[in-house]
Amino acid sequence: DISGTFTASNKTYDGNNTATVTGRGLVGVLAADAANVSLTGGTATFSDAFVANEKIVASSGMVLSGSAAANYNLTGVATTTADIT
Repeated sequence: DISGTFTASNKTYDGNNTATVTGRGLVGVLAADAANVSLTGGTATFSDAFVANEKIVASSGMVLSGSAAANYNLTGVATTTADIT
């Protein structure tokens, strides 16, 4: 079992809660497989569309890909934080 992480960019208030994913990572992948499995796809959203710092951002639909992906079970993707200014 492995878990995913991601980062999201800060944004200027625009009335919606859509977030932009700027990076993805995996925790628990064996070193020998690191180049052959990655976290891809999906979307991210802020908890709401209002201006605030360190808002929770959650992801949906991220999946494993690559030639070693079948060797792993993605148990979840952690939330992250970003700002709406």
